Amino acid sequence: MTQRLRTFRLQFLAQATARVPGVLGESKLMAADIDAALQETAGLCPPPGARVCRLTALDGGEVAYRLIAEPNGREALLLKFA
Repeated sequence: MTQRLRTFRLQFLAQATARVPGVLGESKLMAADIDAALQETAGLCPPPGARVCRLTALDGGEVAYRLIAEPNGREALLLKFA
């Protein structure tokens, strides 16, 4: 039995300032659920200046935030909201 894939919007965010936009990049990705979508973001190369990635399910209200790993490789925070 094939699991239905859902569409998620992935946004790379920076701390918005007068010179830097809040959203640095955006794309869509397909995954079975928000946890699988978060796993897929781990291997992506974020644009310069990105501090957070935000995932939003296009078919519902699920949202997750993940801090971009710092140069030392530590990932500090993961938040999920249903």
